[in-house]
Amino acid sequence: MAGDKGRGLFYRPQIKNDSSITRGTLLLRLKPDIWVPLSSRIASHCYRCLAPANKPAALGDKQGETKRDLFRCKGCRIARYCGESCQRADWPSHRSECRAYKRASSVKGSDVEPGTSVRMLARLAAAKSMDPKLWRRIESLHSYRSEQNKGGLTSEAEAAFATAAFLCSPPSSAGSTSDEKHQAEVLHELGFDSSRDLLDLVCKLNANSITVTASDLAPVGICLSVTAAMLNHSCHPNAAVVFPDGPSTSVESMAVVAIRDIAPGEEIVTSYIDVTDGFVARQAQLQRLYSFQCACKLCRRVSKASFVDAREARWCQMTKECTGWYAKAQRRCTKCQKEHPYDEDEETKLEKAVREAEEALQKTNEEDSMTTWQGVRRHVKSLSGSLPPSAYPLLSLLRAGQTALVTLASTALDTGMGERALDLFDEATRFAMLVVAGMNARGIMVEGHPARAIAILTLAKLLLTDVYEAVASAPSSKAPSGHGETSVLDRPPALPPRGLQRVLTGKQILEQAIKELTIGFGRQDGGGQLTRLAKEMMRHLDDELKLFSAGARLQQ
Repeated sequence: MAGDKGRGLFYRPQIKNDSSITRGTLLLRLKPDIWVPLSSRIASHCYRCLAPANKPAALGDKQGETKRDLFRCKGCRIARYCGESCQRADWPSHRSECRAYKRASSVKGSDVEPGTSVRMLARLAAAKSMDPKLWRRIESLHSYRSEQNKGGLTSEAEAAFATAAFLCSPPSSAGSTSDEKHQAEVLHELGFDSSRDLLDLVCKLNANSITVTASDLAPVGICLSVTAAMLNHSCHPNAAVVFPDGPSTSVESMAVVAIRDIAPGEEIVTSYIDVTDGFVARQAQLQRLYSFQCACKLCRRVSKASFVDAREARWCQMTKECTGWYAKAQRRCTKCQKEHPYDEDEETKLEKAVREAEEALQKTNEEDSMTTWQGVRRHVKSLSGSLPPSAYPLLSLLRAGQTALVTLASTALDTGMGERALDLFDEATRFAMLVVAGMNARGIMVEGHPARAIAILTLAKLLLTDVYEAVASAPSSKAPSGHGETSVLDRPPALPPRGLQRVLTGKQILEQAIKELTIGFGRQDGGGQLTRLAKEMMRHLDDELKLFSAGARLQQ
């Protein structure tokens, strides 16, 4: 990062001549200090332990997922818990916000969910009186308040303060209390002497909070860990923060894992943002969210004339046979070595398409797969003819599209639309192949990066899914005709033929997924829950292939 990076964490070996840490090593195991579920997860996850109400079935479990009801807090009707033990454990932290939610509910006449940031802010404020030792550690965190743009800070702080004021004690009647007096009462109720103190806390939350994820990196909450907050950012990280077995409040579920070899004295750095984004997009996001410009190894290389960044790649158009690409700044194809002349009209047209795709990505909604797919497909169609899968923002579009396609395919299968399900699963597999290809491109994601490992596992699962058997057994399903829809991709990858060839291809990819999951989620944890599931998949697959081989021999 440019300027003062503040504090950081470094590898200091216990033994003087100790060697480097190897990738896949568990560096730290932590328990978050404060956490809350995301607003979109309140109805489906325990407010205390963040465990899901519906647990997915293990591979081979014919009973399907485990379903259970979360019961609501009788006071606020907002928080939900998986059991009395979780509710009792959460009550000291929930007590004050429960009263606030009830007051808000009485004003609104219905349940009020104030938003993830406000709920997190309320818990941070509660720590001031409940846990002075933790509060002193929180006070030591850097807030970036002095570096932030005042205009941006004002709007953000006003929104947080207005919500916090509403959750505390509103004036008994309109105009009965001056704004200044009411603000002072609110600050006193929250335990702050001035609005500056509250503003500082908002900035600390924004600068230091970490997304809590399930074992598959699906976000379920946000948390604050004072120790993890000391990890500085790099777009070329050597470590990752993960939850190998999902979140838990009873164990140290947060893990910091090395994803590169780390030499003695080297700083341990993680990425605060998506490293697949282009340089300009990364810098803009870091400035907006954290008020700094990154000057890591990757970002410094951008200014060098010799640097070729796959994030800024364009397909070579010099010959139909060439499958190479050239960088935006470097006009020479990586394969045929031909120089691409600069075409201002073409560049302007492509930049416009990129901006429109960025806007579409901002509107994607994981809760509405059809809307996401409709928004993504047009831009994928227009960009995939010009950009390779590693390029920004095509890789992000492919990831969003793949997720939406899998959901839509599963829905089609459940409703007896067999042929439609096959088409959607095939398209999802094509997207997954391009996602993996994009992440595997040089300089995008290192082998063992958790997101890359999960992308490879997803591709393996899609290739190994016996969709034909599922379609045949689905209610009111027609037999597949074998004639699928045309892909929206301009250069769709060829799918392996269904049957043994596709299974064997999936097996190879599953082997790679297990290798990378073990790195990204830590060898000491056995790669976490996903690696255990992937290994179980491999055992089932090996058993089925043995039966297939035995049957083939009997038929000879």
